[in-house]
Parts: sequence; structure tokens; C-alpha cells
Amino acid sequence: MGRSRDSSRPAGDGMSDDEFWGTAPHSPSGSTRSPSDDDLFGDTPAAPPPADAPSSRRPWWPYALGGAVAGALIVGAVVIVGGAGDDAPAPPVVASPTTSAPTEPAEPSPTEATEATTTPTPEPAPEPSATTPATPNTGAAWLAVLDTVDVAPEGTSSGYDRDRYGDGWSDTDGNGCDTRNDVLARDLDDVEMRDACLVENGWLDDPYSGERTYFERGWETSALVQIDHVVPMAESWRSGAAAWTDAEREAFSNDPLNLLAVDGELNQQKQADDVAEWLPPYEGSRCGYAAQMVAVKSTYGLTVDAAERDALAEILGGCGETVLLTGTAWPLTE
Repeated sequence: MGRSRDSSRPAGDGMSDDEFWGTAPHSPSGSTRSPSDDDLFGDTPAAPPPADAPSSRRPWWPYALGGAVAGALIVGAVVIVGGAGDDAPAPPVVASPTTSAPTEPAEPSPTEATEATTTPTPEPAPEPSATTPATPNTGAAWLAVLDTVDVAPEGTSSGYDRDRYGDGWSDTDGNGCDTRNDVLARDLDDVEMRDACLVENGWLDDPYSGERTYFERGWETSALVQIDHVVPMAESWRSGAAAWTDAEREAFSNDPLNLLAVDGELNQQKQADDVAEWLPPYEGSRCGYAAQMVAVKSTYGLTVDAAERDALAEILGGCGETVLLTGTAWPLTE
């Protein structure tokens, strides 16, 4: 590969298990009548006149003559009234009450219907911002991310001390469980828990060997599955972390983006090597492994040296669909 392992570097950066940083978990924590027509209009008929009412006979012609005169007068009055202007008051008309069927309400005009039924139009959901980052999913996309990582000569290990990265696995995300158990719970299948935080056992599809490995907690078995820092802590020191604060280094060492549950033996074999010096034996994981390296270095502003960059570019250049081995989205957003 690009360069051989530097024997002067600190080895054994694969933070293994109980024997390294410990595994003690944090303890989690009345109706009314309607009026009738009789009530409203008083339609009771009048009583007929008495049958025995007296009558007197008189000559008929005076009455006939008087009736003729009266008729003529009435006709004249009708003519006069008919010729009156529109302003003359019309005689009152008394109509007998009738009961009619209720009429259907008139349909509103199109304008009225529109005004009556118009409701506010909901605002469409905003389109995703053009600046919202999407997780790269091809080798070419990860190459584009690699182009944003600074290339610089690798620094030295002078001053490096594992203790500068914290006392061990901590609960940096505040969920009540230490990071090691969080990663085991994420990466293992068929997990059994001893309590809310402590992973008792489970199966690992190991990304480094391509084999399925059984994890069981115990002094003699826990080390079979260890937690690897994809970008080793010593490598991060030589790539810029030497200038960080201790708190920043502790956050880095507990970041799940940079952590994988892997075969313990291969983790020890890798030690503190970068991608130019060591790759997973299982070739099916190399694209994801290279992408994971790029994601971590880009996130933390760490540099790559020329050999690293060439190795990463060669691997990613031959990759099609490529996802992170952690199966997480990147970059992480709040």
C-alpha cells in the first residue's frame, strides 16, 4: 500500500473492552304548541240572521229606478278611479290566508357561492433548502468530500497520551449509558440486555472480517468483540487533534460516527494505522471503511497526508453505491 507502518508510533490504539476502559454501565434513569290559523286570523264564520225576521212589501219600481241610478254612479266612479295616476293609493286588498308548501331556497349565484365557500388556501410545505446537505451515497460523492479535506504532512506523536482523550467510555450523549454499550447495542443483532444499558450478548456481522461473530459478556469472552476508532486516536493526534482541548478530544473518542464494533483480533492488528497502512481484510467493506475515514476527518477538520489521500482516492474511485459502515446519516444535523 502507500507506506509501511512506522514502528516509532504508539501501537494498540484499538480501544478494546473491559480490560482497557471498563464497561460499568450508568444506571438509567318542554315543547310548545305552534299557533293555528284560527289563532292567528279569527276565521270563525259569522252566525246567520234569524229566520222569523219581519219584512214589509213595497212597490218594486222605485227600487229599480234607484238601482239604475246607483249603478250609473258606480260605473262613473270606477272610470274616475281607473284614470288616477300611479301615485294614487290602491284600495286595500284582503286576501284569505292560504297555506303554501315551503319553497326551496334559491341557489346562490356563482359569485355568492364562491364568496361563501372560499377558504384560506394552506401554504405549501417548504422545499428542502438547497444548502441542506445530503448523505453521499456513491464513491464519486465521497471523492468530492475528500477534495474538501486538507492535505498536509503527517505530524509527530510527540506529546500523545491516551489519557488526553478522557478517562474511558463516557456518557457524552446523556442517555444514561456509556458509549461502548451504545455502540454494541447499535451494531449487534439479537441483543440481550442485562439491564437498560448493559449489553449481555448478541451477534455481530463483523465489517472487518466479513464473518458473523457471537459476543458474550465475560472476562474471557468480551475481548472477542471490541470497539474500534476508525480514525485511531493517535492518528487524530498527528492530524490536528494535538491542538484541541482535552474536552474536545474526549468528545472525539466517544463519537459514534468514529466507532465500530469489530473482531477483537483485527482491531489489535490495525493498532493506530491510517488507511494507507491498513485496510480490512474483507474487501466488501473497504468502500464503506474509506467513506467512514473521509466523513470523520471532514467532520473534525483533520488532515490527510499524501499517501492517505492517494489510498482513499484509489478505493473510492472504484466504488459504486457506498454507505457508511455505521449506517448513519452524514453530515449530522441538529
